[in-house]
Amino acid sequence: YLNINVMPKERISWARLLNVREELAVKLSRDVLSSDEACVAVLAHEMHEISGLRKLFDVRETIPGEEISRLVAPGIKGNLHDQAWDAADTAVARMRTEAGKAVTK
Repeated sequence: YLNINVMPKERISWARLLNVREELAVKLSRDVLSSDEACVAVLAHEMHEISGLRKLFDVRETIPGEEISRLVAPGIKGNLHDQAWDAADTAVARMRTEAGKAVTK
């Protein structure tokens, strides 16, 4: 969803992340569609990152491109990307629990 060219010091607005329909498009690999768990995990992960960015833009009109990159880059402990893995794990665990309840009914 962050398929934009940004200079490190350039300040980015929320509107800059949106497409012509004023949507934030998320591109998924076809491999994600191979299982329900993969779909849930990836969508929960991406939604966590996007929601986190949206909250920042709610209080700040623009954010430097390098800060946005750090927030969603892999390998940075505690950033939105790192937190998003926990959100994905939680969503998959919830899905498994609900599926188990459905089987026992």
